[in-house]
Amino acid sequence: MKPPRVCHHSGGMTIRDLKETYHMTIIPQKRCKECLKEFPATSDYFYRNKKMADGFLHSCKECRKKQQHLHQEERNHVQNLRRHAQGDEYREMSRNYYRQSRVEYFQQRYIRLQDTYKVQQQTYAKAHPEKGRTKSLNYYARKMSAIGFFTSEDVQKQYTSQRGKCYYCGMIVRKHYHVDHIVPLSRGGSNDPSNIVIACPTCNQRKGNKLPHEWSESGRLL
Repeated sequence: MKPPRVCHHSGGMTIRDLKETYHMTIIPQKRCKECLKEFPATSDYFYRNKKMADGFLHSCKECRKKQQHLHQEERNHVQNLRRHAQGDEYREMSRNYYRQSRVEYFQQRYIRLQDTYKVQQQTYAKAHPEKGRTKSLNYYARKMSAIGFFTSEDVQKQYTSQRGKCYYCGMIVRKHYHVDHIVPLSRGGSNDPSNIVIACPTCNQRKGNKLPHEWSESGRLL
């Protein structure tokens, strides 16, 4: 260990003593309100605060760090007490907060990508028109409280069994066809695959919500 350096022009005082004397005499001193010790009013000993008259906090850095540490420990202790006291209620509150934050995140994400989603939906609808028809009819059936459900595969089977022709007029429909309920949903018909047929747009619109025996052109093909 090196011996402290001595300044011979200052009566034998060490360099460290000279620095402390300089801080005590030249730089204004500030008393910490926590430990009641005096330190030079510089950023080496106090945190800056523009609201204070001298620009520094009342407590020194060491006392400030101790306060923050104690505050964090008290905060953690209170949180642990709450978790043990509330139990299921606290966990349910945490789950609800997580769900709400996730919902808000996806809502904001949907708003940002809304135009992209619309383009993707339109492209998919053009490439798979049969799925769009199936989705619309099933949605309408749910609104009408009709029982049953059919898929795009059921529509394709019916299309194959009818050999791609309209159920009513026998015209080849190709890709331009409607899925019609033999007994309309508004008249108590079901939404089962057994109650659907392939029809051309003209026949479907002319039939409307009539029952098979109420329309003279019904059932020509099958």
